[in-house]
Amino acid sequence: GGPFGDGHAEEGGPAAPGSPGSPGTQPPVKVDMNPGVINSGKGVIVDSGTTDTYFNRALGVTFNREWKKMTGKDHNNSAMKLTREELLRLPTLLVQLEAYDDEGSGAEGTAAETFANSDPSSGTPAEMGEESSTLHEYVPGTASAVDPSRPNDVLLAIPATHYMEYSPKDDSYTSRLYFSESSGGVLGANAMMGHDVLFDWENGRVGFSESNCNFRDVVSVTEEHEGTEEGGDLSGNDCRLSVPTLKIGCVQTVDMGKCGTGDDFDAEAVLTGTEKWTMVVENPGTPSGMSCEEVLLRLYALEDVEDGNDPPTVSCDGNGLCYSIKPCEMSCAEAKTMSVA
Repeated sequence: GGPFGDGHAEEGGPAAPGSPGSPGTQPPVKVDMNPGVINSGKGVIVDSGTTDTYFNRALGVTFNREWKKMTGKDHNNSAMKLTREELLRLPTLLVQLEAYDDEGSGAEGTAAETFANSDPSSGTPAEMGEESSTLHEYVPGTASAVDPSRPNDVLLAIPATHYMEYSPKDDSYTSRLYFSESSGGVLGANAMMGHDVLFDWENGRVGFSESNCNFRDVVSVTEEHEGTEEGGDLSGNDCRLSVPTLKIGCVQTVDMGKCGTGDDFDAEAVLTGTEKWTMVVENPGTPSGMSCEEVLLRLYALEDVEDGNDPPTVSCDGNGLCYSIKPCEMSCAEAKTMSVA
């Protein structure tokens, strides 16, 4: 299993360390805070039943100061227009969680801290080329590279693709990090995404391990594409979708008025329409992989080229569903038969 935290959290600025010399990267930045205030009341809880993440309001001012240095704008919870490239350039939040101590001393210690980096596309603190000054070997997901004094603490990474919620209706993104709590806080579902989380009730601890959440190495939409065609194999970091389900059939969108009526009915006339397919997002993937929209376009690309069709229109609603709208054709006779059925 992975390292464990005892439920106390200390937040820091957005951060995902980058590779040495990578454009746009910088060392993690710690957000100043008072651990006693951040962990006050019932403390910071881990709750998959809460969609968003909530921090103590005392952290808001210092967090916003570091955020503005990195993005040039104030942090808020208003919708904003972003390209995917702009989204991926937003900081990744690293929440440092105090390591569980089997002898009991760690569970009563202070909370950990947090950091920020302007390029979330890279990986772990160790990839920054920094070496721990302790005897502890670096373990992915731990704080040894950024806080050698607490090398076993857990770093919980929350990238922008998890805390920025996408609205297909407005084609906008909204930050779901809130600094509103008078005491304690909540690490919600968007903080848990991309991790295997173990609630160890018997020992009073919570375990986190980074994961792409895939149980298969091949990401596919249908068995036809799964490893059988060139371009069918996708990375484990890519979005994974369920088998498509037809939501709106072609017959529901064609104009039967173009077929004529009575003796003027043209059974051979070709009608054009669209069909809408729905897929469930089984795993959103990681920032380094392809988005769900990109996966849809890639998986449909081969058959569309073979059929001479344009690529489908694809979208995802941010609530676990993706859609593809494809052009279709049918004869008036087929449309009439299906309409009666």
